[in-house]
Amino acid sequence: MEKLPTELPHPPGVIRSLQTGFDAVARHFTVLLIPILLDILLWLAPRLSTGDLWKAGLVTFGNAVVLTGADGTSVERFRELMLEAQNFNMLTMLSTFPIGISSLMASKQPTQSPLGEPLIIQVPTIQHFLGWLVILVLLGWVLGAIYYQWISGITLQKTVHPGNDNLRAIVNTLFLLMIWTVVLMALILPVTFLASILMLINSPMLVQAALIFFGITAVWLAVPVFFSPHGIFIRRQSALASLLSSLRLARYTLPNSGLFIMTLFIFGQGFTILWSVPRDNSWLVMAGIFGHAFISTALLSASFVYYQDMTSWLQVAIERLNSQPGSNRV
Repeated sequence: MEKLPTELPHPPGVIRSLQTGFDAVARHFTVLLIPILLDILLWLAPRLSTGDLWKAGLVTFGNAVVLTGADGTSVERFRELMLEAQNFNMLTMLSTFPIGISSLMASKQPTQSPLGEPLIIQVPTIQHFLGWLVILVLLGWVLGAIYYQWISGITLQKTVHPGNDNLRAIVNTLFLLMIWTVVLMALILPVTFLASILMLINSPMLVQAALIFFGITAVWLAVPVFFSPHGIFIRRQSALASLLSSLRLARYTLPNSGLFIMTLFIFGQGFTILWSVPRDNSWLVMAGIFGHAFISTALLSASFVYYQDMTSWLQVAIERLNSQPGSNRV
């Protein structure tokens, strides 16, 4: 992290950002409609299931596992994983990441509701699966861009032109997500290769050490990229410029930004556990849906406040740094 002049005022605080974000959402409850409607869709609507495809895969790959001479425990664990995968509802892909609508039901994958057993629509072929995959992910990204644009508007009290601003946000969101897709694919390949080698070595201690290393690396990378979408919606930047702004912000504010992101994570995960307590077939789930929508939206709103304040503070800090005699320009 770069060292900034000591005479600068303190950077924006975490508590103030959280308070401003919660206040903004409390004043504009209509912004909760998007995550609430998505969760109701995933909870009460018919499910788009890949169960039949997984059953066919279970037979094929299960036989292959048996032929390899794997022990009974490994085979049984494999079957359990495949059976769990049959409950996957493809509609949960409307809740995309990193830009998307936060959803309680997407993580719970409910199989029941107060209305009884849901209607299950089977995806018949791999071609249909790939088609639905593309459609749902693209739709999730588009809805996520509109959701982010709406929240940034009500949080920072700026004028939003729904047509032009939403179209610009959607286009740049898609470009940013394409960039991240390429980056993730480049990272996944070597990680998968290393994981395969570790599995062949069959050393629990080495696997545990590798998991710790990958976890620390993921946390270290999370801060620079966390704010990569924010410039698109707050400063009307392009996808690449927004990504570079996020990296620049983390370069100078890593301890503060790391604390802020950790606070968001703890709040979000803690309340998600609370909202997940009611059974899927209880109407009390509706309270969890409303609560999750409010908390997740307020935390996102707080991140916009923090980004805006920290960016302004950083600009002043760099100007003062560059104005000092003998200093190298940043």
